Amino acid sequence: PGSTGNRVEFRLVNSAGNPMVNQAISVAAGSIGTMTGTTGLNGEYTYTYTAPAALGALDVVATAGGVSRTQ
Repeated sequence: PGSTGNRVEFRLVNSAGNPMVNQAISVAAGSIGTMTGTTGLNGEYTYTYTAPAALGALDVVATAGGVSRTQ
């Protein structure tokens, strides 16, 4: 495997910019797989992963409330 302890942080907010607490979120990252969880008190969710050994880009896609974003 590649490096460990890599993190991508997400923050889920509504249209007024207010945090969305206890919302289901799913994060997928190619061959690493998919993890699910819920947002915290500030709408935050941290995805921690071990990078693959192969070089190249890794798209991390978060989905919550029917909306997806790629980082």
